[in-house]
Amino acid sequence: NGAGSFVKAPEIDKDKGVTILSQINGVATVGLPTMQYNTSVTKYLPNYTVSSNTTVTLNGNFRDLNIRKGANVTLNGTIFGKIKVEEGASVRFTSAVVNIEELRVDKGSRTTMSYVRFVQTTSIRVSKNVSIGNDVVVNPDYHSVTFYLGDTKCDEEKFYVKGDDTKVVANIYIPNGKLKVLGGNGNDHD
Repeated sequence: NGAGSFVKAPEIDKDKGVTILSQINGVATVGLPTMQYNTSVTKYLPNYTVSSNTTVTLNGNFRDLNIRKGANVTLNGTIFGKIKVEEGASVRFTSAVVNIEELRVDKGSRTTMSYVRFVQTTSIRVSKNVSIGNDVVVNPDYHSVTFYLGDTKCDEEKFYVKGDDTKVVANIYIPNGKLKVLGGNGNDHD
């Protein structure tokens, strides 16, 4: 809902609490970037769990990566299966291209936000879905970040955001899928 922002689509369905400053009903005609698909294979990659309230740098690729509550993690890899970020944790991607099957960022709290950071312009290729909870900040450093949701399967990819004190600064490209932003009512905090 920042200055100059708008939504243009043939059909706009917004939930209670979502603010759209300029709403335009019609087909959006924009030049889209070339789609980047996630075709990576994670079957033989190791799993890893980052302990709560620790700071680590991981240099490899992982199938299932669990980042526990309050952890601070830097990821130098480029291929990930499922990444789960728990409450108040922070993850930082250093690669210019990252392939992820699923990214789930649990809600933060009023005192401890959860963060997804990038150190440069980044293409995030997602083959299944992204789920961002309340009290989460994605890309607080305002790098040019694009989430490309798609793979070689004929299925729908999904990008869900719960909007209570959540900020996502990114482009989201979903040729076959759903983008859903749920507005907060201010009462979802612990």
